[in-house]
Amino acid sequence: MKPSAIPVEFLTHLIFAFAFVSDGDFRITNMPDVPAKAFGEVTDMKQKNPNMKVLIALGGWTFNDPGPNQMTFSNAASTAANRKKFINNLMGFMSQYGFDGADIDWEYPGAEDRGGREDDGVNFTKLLQEMKAVFGKRYLLTFTAPTSYWYLRHFDIQKTSEAVDWINLMSYDLHGIWDRDNPIGAQVLGHTNLTEVDMALDLLWRNSVEPDKVVLGIGFYGRSFKLEDSKCNKPGCPFAGPGDKGPCSGEGGFLTYKGNPNEPYA
Repeated sequence: MKPSAIPVEFLTHLIFAFAFVSDGDFRITNMPDVPAKAFGEVTDMKQKNPNMKVLIALGGWTFNDPGPNQMTFSNAASTAANRKKFINNLMGFMSQYGFDGADIDWEYPGAEDRGGREDDGVNFTKLLQEMKAVFGKRYLLTFTAPTSYWYLRHFDIQKTSEAVDWINLMSYDLHGIWDRDNPIGAQVLGHTNLTEVDMALDLLWRNSVEPDKVVLGIGFYGRSFKLEDSKCNKPGCPFAGPGDKGPCSGEGGFLTYKGNPNEPYA
């Protein structure tokens, strides 16, 4: 979907995902497969809905994959000087393109399997607190949080929640074909469901996070599977692999809500 096709008249907030951060100088950059012109094209959509706020999301899952960017957030948050440089760069970026705030999608502070360091959690809290002090009332500040205790345990979830306007909780992709590589195993389960979301929220309530600081994420897409046995087609049945590629997503096991595969963004 191109920015011009977004039904902004129905939206209060729109988050552009994602921009990247270059390691070393902590400049805000575009993703390799998304042109920089897209930033302005998205914020220009405020002309159709002046009341809509547009935020820039930084990071994302692949940003913390093994590679040149895996340690960028850790490095940016590690010292007062680095945090100041990152925040100043972000302020300039938001001013240049007309963004109304930023969402930090660091997946995940302190997680060893994601390149995390022991002091990431403490440094992340400092980063958000310093960002909010600079942002003031001019810019919105949010961050993305996992539902899994395994990753959430490295966050100081109470202090970070107090530093931001709200938390974007990833109450989606709870299950998928990746389960075959962990203790859950290769069984068909919904990628979002109220029981598990409620359990995840309980982790927040027990840490005194205010409910009005939490926004639940719901995926406008579906996860699909190839069953191991077509006669066993209920939750908990074993799967052999991902479902056929979606006509718009082009990815196995991933069916999008809407889109035109013949009009890729360019």
